[in-house]
Amino acid sequence: MAAPAGAGGGAGRLPVLLVAPPDLSSRTDPRRRPALGRRLGSGLSPPRRQCRARRRGRPGARAAGDPVRRPAAGHAADSHRPRPAPDQPARNAAGRPARRRHPDHPARRRPPATGSPVADPGARSPRRAGIPHPQLRRLRHPLRPPGRDARRLAPGLARTRPHAADVRHPGAGVAAVKLPAVLLRQRGLSRYLPLGLFLLGLALALPRWLTPPAPARFLPPPQTARLPAIPLLPAESRLLPNPRASAHSVSLAPLGDERIAAAWFAGSREGAADVSILFSIFDGHGWSEPRVAVERAAAQRASERRLRKLGNPVLWRDAGGTLHLWFVSVGYGGWAGSAINHVRSEDGGRHWSPPQRLITSPFWNLSTLVRGVPLPLADGGAALPVYHEFIAKHAEWLRLNAQGRIVDKLRLPGSNRLLQPTAAALDERQALVLLRDTGPAHRIHASRTADGGNHWQTSRATELPNPNAGIALLRLDDGRLLLAYNPQTSDRDRLALALSGDDGNTWSPPTLVEQGEAGAEFSYPALAQDDSSMIHLAYTWKRERIKHLRFSPQGLNGLHGLRELR
Repeated sequence: MAAPAGAGGGAGRLPVLLVAPPDLSSRTDPRRRPALGRRLGSGLSPPRRQCRARRRGRPGARAAGDPVRRPAAGHAADSHRPRPAPDQPARNAAGRPARRRHPDHPARRRPPATGSPVADPGARSPRRAGIPHPQLRRLRHPLRPPGRDARRLAPGLARTRPHAADVRHPGAGVAAVKLPAVLLRQRGLSRYLPLGLFLLGLALALPRWLTPPAPARFLPPPQTARLPAIPLLPAESRLLPNPRASAHSVSLAPLGDERIAAAWFAGSREGAADVSILFSIFDGHGWSEPRVAVERAAAQRASERRLRKLGNPVLWRDAGGTLHLWFVSVGYGGWAGSAINHVRSEDGGRHWSPPQRLITSPFWNLSTLVRGVPLPLADGGAALPVYHEFIAKHAEWLRLNAQGRIVDKLRLPGSNRLLQPTAAALDERQALVLLRDTGPAHRIHASRTADGGNHWQTSRATELPNPNAGIALLRLDDGRLLLAYNPQTSDRDRLALALSGDDGNTWSPPTLVEQGEAGAEFSYPALAQDDSSMIHLAYTWKRERIKHLRFSPQGLNGLHGLRELR
């Protein structure tokens, strides 16, 4: 208080201010010492929550000098143990010093005085009563409990989640929002939701993995009377027109009416960005002008994936007349990072559908390539021989349904240096697969199935040489097997044909088709037989063109008299 002007000294003297000493009870009473004071070593600083509340002007905020509200005498919360003296630290039930907690901690929070709205057990808290609170607008979701900062600023907020019928969104007035009871546990459900979805997907896929599909039934070509192997007509050979500098990896498919379709990839060189899949038709007299079936940039836009290069087209016509074209695409790296794409044509190759990528692996779907022609199945699907080339090389067997989707996949047992399988159906259940060898043996390997492709024998080496080059196998309509291959252990400068009359157990001596100078390449053959029983052979000719030969089954022994029809 200020003294009167006339009291004490002269009239010109300044008034003396008498200041009361500060209340240091908070220093002596540890129960009244605020948390901030304990951190800073001073008991005069008010708690942080009170400072923030006063700055924001929240009504009901207690000032530093206001008396602390105490529970009523004999309250049940303090009746179970005696209160320690002010100069003695509090101890727990084990007799050890109790841990000091913030005054707003739930364990130290005092119940309100008797007669307040919250003290009545039947009364509802301000939050449950729908009273708007400044802290509610900081909550991210009405079902989540307030965080640590929210409890410091507003100690009255309930720590538990409110009932679904009492949830009110901030700023919505008194309109209550009814939420399903399952949302009350959404925080717990979201924690286990990924695990639950994974287990559900595993439970749905496990029966498919454990239960193999029914054995497939092959559709081999109808067998006619065995014809004598005597030379009749000489073979006719042609070079397909090619507008590009390089051509490689041809595939043939009979179209009916003695017509044959061919597809190959061509560009400036193998693996270049300008490589496209070309398509042409042989009508019995000559080949049509090649047109682009798949172009890299267009396939990249349609598939919405980066495609670096294209290769290895495989052409096949189903029983309904639809042309199917599978080809290999690479996004990153070399051929070991390839994937298989599928397009189809309903008008004989004039227009093709957008490419669809075959999902052959759940992890990155890489390193699956195709080279051999599929075998037709009785259910309208196809059995497609493919191979894997990343790290280890091995052959695989894809079973496709009539829509082109994968029904089953399995790996052929054997060496890890085999690739590019080519297959031929022996009857409805049996099939033979011949494989290219990349190892030091330099021999064609063979594997067989007797149950429609569900199980395969371990591949074994045959007596046929192979210089790490592609091969082609065809079952003729007279029951014999025809093989096109390079009959040597190195280089690809010779191409030959061989026949087998006992389902591939033994083979005839090779009949030479073409031989060139050292360094020339005649490789990657393809075989087909049209509806007039004429045999068609196409192969890469010096990496520049695709060469086509047509001959009858009776003329397999007279291939030495070739007529060049350029």
